[in-house]
Amino acid sequence: MATKVFASFLLAGCIASSAALAEADGYPSMVGIWKGQSESVVLGDHQHHLTGTQEPRLSSVAFTFTVQGQDGRRFWGVIESPHFKEPVLAVFRSDAVTMLAADSDGYPDGRLLGPDLLELCYAQAGPTIVAGCTLLIRQ
Repeated sequence: MATKVFASFLLAGCIASSAALAEADGYPSMVGIWKGQSESVVLGDHQHHLTGTQEPRLSSVAFTFTVQGQDGRRFWGVIESPHFKEPVLAVFRSDAVTMLAADSDGYPDGRLLGPDLLELCYAQAGPTIVAGCTLLIRQ
């Protein structure tokens, strides 16, 4: 009896892991327009977060991430705020949910929270320091 129960659990585990692997082989489409409001902390003057000071400050800026193209795990587009627009290149990690990206001066990383909900976080070091996250909704 215990052997049959163990075998059933083992089979269920194999089926579940096979389904997870099959899902990881295909990457979700990111093409479209994604919009959201950032929650950031900024030190210095940054292209998207103007009126910088030499003290850390909280900033909230509207962002639009337009994904223009995609090939498998790789995708690209433009991110813009009311003050600045820049290119973004990105790749999905093998889990097909988390991603790594680069723009003209920093490194966004993201996680799909649903088919049309993306959390995109950003870090920049240098004379201007920025750390922030934005929940973006596909329009």
